[in-house]
Amino acid sequence: MKTLVEILRWIHIAAGFTAFFVAPVAMVVRKGGPTHRSWGKLYFWAMTVATITALVVAAYRPNIFFLLIAIFSFYLSFTGYRILYRKRPDKGQRAEVLDWAVAHEMRNEAAVKRLMCL
Repeated sequence: MKTLVEILRWIHIAAGFTAFFVAPVAMVVRKGGPTHRSWGKLYFWAMTVATITALVVAAYRPNIFFLLIAIFSFYLSFTGYRILYRKRPDKGQRAEVLDWAVAHEMRNEAAVKRLMCL
């Protein structure tokens, strides 16, 4: 199991570095253009991999602080990605059950963070 955690750590580091260096590219190119979209998708998937590896390692080596940071960081990239599917509510692109479930979970996470500060 220790070897698996080490492999996941390196995958997490690689995905995190990818997201860290890809994000500025997506921010400086023309918004909505093909370059912005492709770099943005790469950023989203790098953050997804980093979050999944963080969740697995957190199950093995519990650290609530890092777990909550991983969830919150993913939430930011997730909402940015999902907003594209709700861009035109006049054409039926409204919030779905997945969007509401994630928003509800983030509210619960915020409550946990508040309790940790007490």
